[in-house]
Formats: sequence, C-alpha cells, structure tokens
Amino acid sequence: MVFGGITGKRVDVISKIIGKQLQHQSDRDLPRTLFGKGIINKAKSTASEQQGLLLLFLIIMCTQYGKADLEKKIGPMRAAYIIETIELFITFEEFCKDRKGFSSRIIPGFKKLMIDMKQMFRYVVDRQEGKGMNLVKFHLLDHIPQDCLDMGSPVNTSGGPGEANQKQNKAAGKRTQMNQGSFNIQQSIKVAESNSIRTAGLHAGVITNAFATDTSKITDHSLSSLNNDKEGVNN
Repeated sequence: MVFGGITGKRVDVISKIIGKQLQHQSDRDLPRTLFGKGIINKAKSTASEQQGLLLLFLIIMCTQYGKADLEKKIGPMRAAYIIETIELFITFEEFCKDRKGFSSRIIPGFKKLMIDMKQMFRYVVDRQEGKGMNLVKFHLLDHIPQDCLDMGSPVNTSGGPGEANQKQNKAAGKRTQMNQGSFNIQQSIKVAESNSIRTAGLHAGVITNAFATDTSKITDHSLSSLNNDKEGVNN
C-alpha cells in the first residue's frame, strides 16, 4: 500500500486539514471532502463520497509532501499516471452529471475515451490477484456510451432499485452451504422460504412491511395464531 503505516496516518491528518479548508469554498456543488476518521481506511464509503475522496487524494498527491512520497515508492512515471488517472475520473464523473451535455455526436469520442480510461486504469492498478482486471464492473465501462445513447445522461437513471432488490438474495445466499455446484438452487429455496414466511407473517400480523428482508423475528409460536385463526374459520 502506498500510503500505509505512519505515512497513512499523516495522510489522514492532512486530509482533515484540507477537507476543512475546502468546506469554506463558495462552490456549492463541491462533493463532501471532510471525513472525521480520515480517508485511508474508508472502506465502507458510499458512491456519493467517492468523488470527494478522490479529490482529497489528488490534492494530497499534488502537494510537495505527497508527491515526493509517492514518487519515492512507485517512481515518478507511475506517480504521474496515477495523478492523471484520478484527474480524468473526477472530470468524467462531473461530466456525467450534466443533463444537457449529451448528444449523439459525442458518442464516437466517448467510446475512444472509455478505451483510454480503461488502459490508464489497468496500468495504474496492475491487479494480479484472482482474475486480474477481468471483472464485470471493469467490462461495464464499455457499455456506458451506448447506454448514454439509449437513455441520455447517466443522472437520468439510478442503480438504487436494482441494488435494493439484491438484499433479499444476499441474505438468502448467506444461509446456504456456499457450495458452488448447489449455490443457485439452495439460494432459490431460501428465497422461496423467506417469501412464504413473510406472507404468513403478514397474515398473522407479525410483520407489517411486505418488503421486509429480515424474517428472523417470525417464529413458530408467532405463526401459531395464524393456524388457530384458520381452524376457527373452518369450524
């Protein structure tokens, strides 16, 4: 890790100082840049925080201290590529926020930009573990130009609903044996079981949210009232 150990602690201190200074800017569109616990161990950051984190890293890398430390550890050429790549991704995200800046005429150049961005990112990251850069998320960058041609600016769409729908599948997946050969069928069974329990819980009045993913509070005892009600109706 480039900014690890004592260096990482100093980077956290510098990031807090810069973050406070950036808060006093008059630009209201500036992303969040103040993180009380620092930026080195910010593993659980949201998508809306990524641009602010990159901006802080970029500013630190451009300072005399940050640039010297970066060049010492990875060399001046790769350090320059990292700075250029971060600048490009920050600018690209800001461009994608524009609702009026998209036209079919820019799509060919957009496709060329995606190729350049992927090449720069692959060189900077140089991931050797697992499948390297053969990742779905990395491949999806190729689809952005066509998606913009179909739906316009990226701010017109949201991945939130799709992400939310995965909560149930993730919870069901954790209750499987994690066996690759039987994972899909086991997960499907768990999802079906959760849906059945949720439906029974709604009828019994144990839960009130039809979209609840946590059915752990629904016990056999709490569902017995539903069975008693059915027997009363039948009698």
